[in-house]
Amino acid sequence: MPLALLTYLHAAPGRCARREHLAATFWANSDSPRARQALRKNLSRLRNVLGGDAFDDRLDEVCLARSVASDRDDFLDAIARNDPAAAVAIYGGPFFSEFGSPGAAEFEHWADAERARLAIMFLRAAEAAVRDALDRGRGRDMIELGRRVQAEAPDSELGARLVLEVLLAAREEAAAAAEADRIIRWLAEAGRTPEPATSRLLRFAREGSESEPPESDGLTPELIGREREFHVLLSAWRDVVRGRVRSFHVEGGAGLGKTRLLQEVAGRIQTLGGRVVQVGARPGERLLAFSFAADVAKALGSLPGAKGIGARTAALLVGLHPELGSAFPGIEPATGEPDQAQQRALALGDLLAAVSAEAAIALMLDDVHWADAASAQVVGAAIARLGSEPVLTVTAGRPGRSGVAGGDVPRLLLKPLTLSDTEGLLATLGTFPDPAAGRRLAAIVHRVSGGSPLLMLEGLALALEQGRLSRGGGVWQLPDGDALTVWFASLDPVEERLRSLSAPARDLLLTLAATGAPLALGDIERAIGTGVLSQDTIAELERRGYVAARGEQWDLAHDKVGEAVVRLAGEPERQRAHAALGRALLARGAGDTRVSQRAARHLVEGDAGADLARLFRDRVTAARERGDWASASRLARELLGDLATPRRVRLLNSSLPWVVRFPILGWFMFRGQRGEAVGSSRHSPDRISALRSRHRPARSDG
Repeated sequence: MPLALLTYLHAAPGRCARREHLAATFWANSDSPRARQALRKNLSRLRNVLGGDAFDDRLDEVCLARSVASDRDDFLDAIARNDPAAAVAIYGGPFFSEFGSPGAAEFEHWADAERARLAIMFLRAAEAAVRDALDRGRGRDMIELGRRVQAEAPDSELGARLVLEVLLAAREEAAAAAEADRIIRWLAEAGRTPEPATSRLLRFAREGSESEPPESDGLTPELIGREREFHVLLSAWRDVVRGRVRSFHVEGGAGLGKTRLLQEVAGRIQTLGGRVVQVGARPGERLLAFSFAADVAKALGSLPGAKGIGARTAALLVGLHPELGSAFPGIEPATGEPDQAQQRALALGDLLAAVSAEAAIALMLDDVHWADAASAQVVGAAIARLGSEPVLTVTAGRPGRSGVAGGDVPRLLLKPLTLSDTEGLLATLGTFPDPAAGRRLAAIVHRVSGGSPLLMLEGLALALEQGRLSRGGGVWQLPDGDALTVWFASLDPVEERLRSLSAPARDLLLTLAATGAPLALGDIERAIGTGVLSQDTIAELERRGYVAARGEQWDLAHDKVGEAVVRLAGEPERQRAHAALGRALLARGAGDTRVSQRAARHLVEGDAGADLARLFRDRVTAARERGDWASASRLARELLGDLATPRRVRLLNSSLPWVVRFPILGWFMFRGQRGEAVGSSRHSPDRISALRSRHRPARSDG
């Protein structure tokens, strides 16, 4: 009882209470004289512990005169100064639990109310602490807190949501799916309908579990050294949700984690219920005009709200990417118009405005240094046209090649990781029995990697594969630090790991590196030989983190790996890979302009002149059959794109039959085959003269 009395006085306004009130609160089952006597005895016992000056006795009032430390006050102080992490650390559990006394019913009612009030404050502080950690990319540390919230408030969905949200942010798909199933069972047994926020997270967790994640080597650290950038982008997203347009450009060298940062931000936005569109430019398409802009348009065109654009805009977008025809049925593509780049930029801007009118959107554009020049102009202009639309645009690229990002867009510069960051990265992958060994390994890894996260992970993976390091049960073992230092400093870990691959695996990587874009499995098999490629080869590369599935296609997980593969291959091997790729793409047919342009690029790089001539002949013949009488030179330049040189154009022209090469002859023959009289009005001398003048081959065509 003395502790209850002290607690009540300590929490009372002014730390004072009337004697009659205290007697009724704690000894309601006694008459007034006996209740007052009990109060005096308990105050005396407290004075023996706290000191004679602990209380200020007045005529009808008792006041606590001494300062008494209290975790309740510390907790409330942390709440008042908006420090949720401190509040969570201070909160030790339910307030004044397991107390009961026959005459203290009023105190018990007060304690119940105070217990509930403080518990609600704890739940709110825990949620704020988790949100803050998630916004800074350190959510994995919060799983234990989420479990604690579940234990403190078993009937609240908040704790369940926090655990699920942390697992999703940490990309623990299997654990998130299992947690989602548990929550669904719990709610069903309780006969409860999930709250909207819970339903959204459950749906997101179960959708993510539909595709089984590939087995990996396990070297997937938390987002270390990028917490500030992560927080800046998350804060920008919250501004966008409130109706603002925000744009950022993430800049950093190869291997410094640009793609990882964008992926983590995108995942966090999605767990918050936001819509994200992620598009990456590909090195293999940087010579194909409008290819990146077409991919952006396709991704945006699949979103709700896209159908709100006008027919004219839809025609321009279908002309930009033919697959958008399924999103806009009945719309004929608009192509070959004057000011094509400007018109497409306006159309893409209208599309972006239409989809963002439905709901806020985050547009993540990765590797924009690979974007073709026409796309950089179109996408950049479309983004610049945004007014009050709720759009967050984040581009990422290497220094000096910002691509679509305008000069006035704020830059987030990713620097190499510091030694402290490296120690943190290693700590997220395992613990060290000897802290000094951990610091020594971090110093080695940091020095030889130059602070590049990619090189760190590649070096660690290689050391594990060769037995120079071991990691069992999440614990690092460092057999010989000096030997490891010498070994690390003497190699390029990326190239060394690539050398250990099987021949089919290297062929697959070289094929993907040569094309620089996602490839369907059928194209890969045709390029490196049917029967050579096996599922085990793909699984090995996926496990090592070298390739990743992009829908029905496969792509390099990082272009730095592709650059290393190309460096290791000799020139004859590279030429063979390009020629094989060109023939594999040719096997699809020349009907798709983008595919035929990619095939032409590979055939040029592979010095496969005969195959290139066959592709060109098929393209020109198809053009004539559909009534396109443009000069062969123009068609050659369209096919070759930026690889078009006067010599290559002349060689392609000379490979054509005369009747195909010169449009006027082809026009006569084509019309003659359809039974049209040469003397008809459609073949009048004036018309023939005009055609001859329009399609006369240029002198430089030979």
